[in-house]
Amino acid sequence: MSWTLNLNAMTMEALVALDQLDKTHVGTPNYMGVAYFWGSNGTKHYLRDATAYQRRRVHKLWLEADLDLTGETEAHYSIITKVTGLQ
Repeated sequence: MSWTLNLNAMTMEALVALDQLDKTHVGTPNYMGVAYFWGSNGTKHYLRDATAYQRRRVHKLWLEADLDLTGETEAHYSIITKVTGLQ
């Protein structure tokens, strides 16, 4: 089965609940792409505007590369560029 969820069409209450749930999944394969998982560094400028799919992909690749989710290295940016196409 395949489906998408339009976060822009959700009520604020539903979005807050989904964000809180997703925060419990940060650092796990169950992360959904809603909650912030990055640190207070330059990566936030790319990830806060990324789609949920792009966030999930970056999260997964950072975990696979054993990168600190709040870190900021060339490896972090390389994965962001690969996933988002931004430079």
